[in-house]
Amino acid sequence: MEDFISRLKYLRTFFNLSQPEFAKIINVSRGNVGDWETGRSKPTVPALITISNRFNISIDWLLKGIGSGPGQTEDRLLEKQDHPYLTTLELSLIDMFRKLDLDSQNLVIDFVRSQLKK
Repeated sequence: MEDFISRLKYLRTFFNLSQPEFAKIINVSRGNVGDWETGRSKPTVPALITISNRFNISIDWLLKGIGSGPGQTEDRLLEKQDHPYLTTLELSLIDMFRKLDLDSQNLVIDFVRSQLKK
């Protein structure tokens, strides 16, 4: 990926999130995300920190492409103290999900969506 805009879009789509869903997770408006993805504006430092923390990526990767992005990170367990808004079960599920290949991750996502429609 060559630039911030590409990496931001990759991050959002990697987690299969719409702009409004992504915006809600990082507590900004959907318009902010749209402006970032079109290059009309750049996120603030607090927004970058929130993105980094919520999605377990480095700001260096997001801004400069240095290091690993989502799906490319080393196997590191999430720590409860780093993510107090997640339960232990949610952290375990995320850790297991990350160990799956992309096709398996998509199967899990499809299954969960089907369960939510019931």
